[in-house]
Amino acid sequence: MGIHGFTGIQSILYHVRPPTRVQQVELLQTVDINYEEPGALRHRQLETQDFPEGGDAVSGRVPLLGNADLLISVVRPNRPMDYWYRFAHGDEIIFVHEGTGVLESQFAEFAT
Repeated sequence: MGIHGFTGIQSILYHVRPPTRVQQVELLQTVDINYEEPGALRHRQLETQDFPEGGDAVSGRVPLLGNADLLISVVRPNRPMDYWYRFAHGDEIIFVHEGTGVLESQFAEFAT
């Protein structure tokens, strides 16, 4: 499965649970972010070590920095996700600084 059909880098995927079993798709929330007016760049110190816990890895996210191409959020989840999540609009990177969890994808299951 390549982004241009069967050309370039490809992966053969075998599904344990076929994607045709989707029962429901819903918009849980919309995010309206008020950006600062463009201007001179200023230094920032973002202290997130005492950020309050709340939500799961997706619902608890709080946006910190962003523009039209990128959004950086932080979350200190205190409960597991009881649903499947897929960001279908682009690429997403999740960096885990501390703690443990399981990431399940179409390629494998990864435990940290």
